[in-house]
Amino acid sequence: MRILALDVGQQRIGTAIGDTRGGIATPGDALLRVSRAKDVQAILELVRREGAEQIVVGVPYLADRSVGVRGRAVLAFVEALRSGSALPVELWDERFSTVQAEAGLRAAGRQPSRDRARLDSASAAVVLQGYLDAHRTTPSRSGVQQVRLGIIGYPLRHTLSPVFQQAALEACGIEGRYEAWETPPQHLAQQVRELAEAGVLGFNVTVPHKEAVGALLDELTGRARELGAVNTVVNRGGRLVGDNTDGEGFLRALKDDGGFEVKGAPVLVLGAGGAARAVVYSLAKEGAAFIVVANRTVGRAEALVAGLKGHVARTEAAPLTETALRRAFRAEPPLLIVNCTPMGMAYGPAPDQSPLSAGLIPRGALVYDLVYRPAETRLLREARRAGARTLGGLPMLIYQGAAAFRIWTGREPPVAVMLAAARQALAMEG
Repeated sequence: MRILALDVGQQRIGTAIGDTRGGIATPGDALLRVSRAKDVQAILELVRREGAEQIVVGVPYLADRSVGVRGRAVLAFVEALRSGSALPVELWDERFSTVQAEAGLRAAGRQPSRDRARLDSASAAVVLQGYLDAHRTTPSRSGVQQVRLGIIGYPLRHTLSPVFQQAALEACGIEGRYEAWETPPQHLAQQVRELAEAGVLGFNVTVPHKEAVGALLDELTGRARELGAVNTVVNRGGRLVGDNTDGEGFLRALKDDGGFEVKGAPVLVLGAGGAARAVVYSLAKEGAAFIVVANRTVGRAEALVAGLKGHVARTEAAPLTETALRRAFRAEPPLLIVNCTPMGMAYGPAPDQSPLSAGLIPRGALVYDLVYRPAETRLLREARRAGARTLGGLPMLIYQGAAAFRIWTGREPPVAVMLAAARQALAMEG
């Protein structure tokens, strides 16, 4: 299918053309804007000339649903375009398009600032390439073409991601498969290189690679750089871009499923790895009054706390021992305890253990365990015994996975379908 892509600016509309069979986007001419009606007519003439069967329009930060002033102007233009054309018009997230277009022009020896028309069309080509990559095809046995997604980590016996992400692909009618690629730390660089060469659309990253993988990627989003951790990678025109949706998933579950208001609360976070970093930074931005990060290796907790200066009123690093935790909260007990360690995780190194005993858990506090398999960990049992409220890790897993799905496909994720598939898989384990 032949596709016309548009990058709608205030002065020009960049264009690009491509085909789902070839999978390559080619920049076209930039159209000088006159008026909305005349602009639409010019595009429809280009559609007829190129024999396009579909139009794709780049919208900034569409996947985050925070498109801003420019994005709203683009959406208004799209409505006019849809009214004037019988062709399907699809929206695509273009957050990286200009940056990648500028890099490509510089690599070709051109100055983007001196040729804005060329830059606009190169940006449209990046938009279209991202769309074509999301519909990238690899042959299946039936001859149907499929996109490839997956997850890397070690171990991966516990992961539910293939279950609910595959359900999401099928619910959205996207031909593809989501796989689990178990990757020991010594093979991480090789695995990332092979996935890039294979042209996969993207992949999730879980323990123990969230911090190490960033150095192997072509680009990081702002939040991934801030956190120093990556849980989602997307292939944008051959460039691997690292992002982090953990904080988004964590807060949504905390508010929607835990009914907890962070502002002004004292919080205990157990662990100092990649997930803990996303959790701690999210809590700081939500206005937690006091955050204690406890870890077996206290140096890692101290490094995490050092990065929070200026973000939260009081922070403290502590060893994960009863004495240290009692001392840290001697004035005011934590209202929220978040476990970011793998302790209690099925198939993990300590599946039957808890980082805290009931005696260290305040009555009435919310204990939030990011471990989702099993559904009730030993920590959550200890919390119930102490009279605390509990929240397991499944909602966060689904919400962060849904955010990743949106980044990869540009489609709204079917959260209810994803959650149902995950719960069914857990129920089958008894």
